[in-house]
Amino acid sequence: MYRVLILFISLFCCCSFLHAQKAQWQIQNSGVETSIRGASAVDENICWLGTKGCVLRTVDGGKSWQKLTIAGADSLDFRDVAAFDKDTCIAMSAGPGTESRIYKTTDGGRNWKMVRENAHHKGFYNGMAFWDNRVGLLAGDPIAGVPYLLKTTDAGETWEEIPGENMPPLMEGEYGFAASGTHIATVGNQVAFIGTGGSTARIFHTTDQGKSWQVVNTPMISGEASQGIFSIAFSDEQFGMAVGGDYTKENEGKNNVMFTENGGKSWHLVNTVRLDYRSCIAMTPGVILVAGPSGTEISYDDGKSFKSISDQGFHTLAVSPDGKGIWAAGAVGVVGRLKMK
Repeated sequence: MYRVLILFISLFCCCSFLHAQKAQWQIQNSGVETSIRGASAVDENICWLGTKGCVLRTVDGGKSWQKLTIAGADSLDFRDVAAFDKDTCIAMSAGPGTESRIYKTTDGGRNWKMVRENAHHKGFYNGMAFWDNRVGLLAGDPIAGVPYLLKTTDAGETWEEIPGENMPPLMEGEYGFAASGTHIATVGNQVAFIGTGGSTARIFHTTDQGKSWQVVNTPMISGEASQGIFSIAFSDEQFGMAVGGDYTKENEGKNNVMFTENGGKSWHLVNTVRLDYRSCIAMTPGVILVAGPSGTEISYDDGKSFKSISDQGFHTLAVSPDGKGIWAAGAVGVVGRLKMK
């Protein structure tokens, strides 16, 4: 019995060690030195990125990246992208007033069409999420005290505002963050979540593609303009996680990782985990990834524990629908491809 116990412990430790060694970033040459905050992976070969003044695309797994310029948009900051294949991508720029725009290409980035320009003086686009390759949502800074939402049902060709009366009101000083384009997440065919921060950290939730919304309080750190929920991800309609913190204190983490097991009806802090400020979370079957300026971590146990992959900082993550293509991107044009050994 003693030998069996020793053998079990040895195998467990060995497996745990090997598990921790599975993931490694392979740094790629993006060809730019600007901060990258938007990312969308199609498969193990195709990924699109958004950065200052342009969009980047790879079709060979990141061996090479194309810099795709958009006429009249060289001063814009593309904070989010949504790619459907090697030819089709929607790019969202973030900025005050008319600096917030939506562009679309259907020919691999050779030509772009501006499909929407923000008409609100105080408007500011934050992020997009799609249920499929036709229906999606865009969330922006509050207008008239409620979250600003746009919806498309034709693959981004046109966008309509969701009426403010369908949304619960925001608290004074509450808003979303355009940190990685992932404070908004879609699940299944109807469900979506939007996280906020600032004076309070709450999650807005729809189960009918945005026709109606509810909002719940969360224990995520908040109270300051720089604190709150920065990213949300779900593995199914019941289990999800959110990360964030205080972006002015990148190396500090407190009350900034939380989970739900009931479809967002209630949220709870992960008290067993201590992470620095994290701007992005992404999920693929059996794996949860988080990223921020001070490094990246991986979890194999539904977020109960995280192991460090690297102290290489990133702002955003992208996982392809099949889980085979995993990229991260961040400051000064850094791009990484995750290899699972």
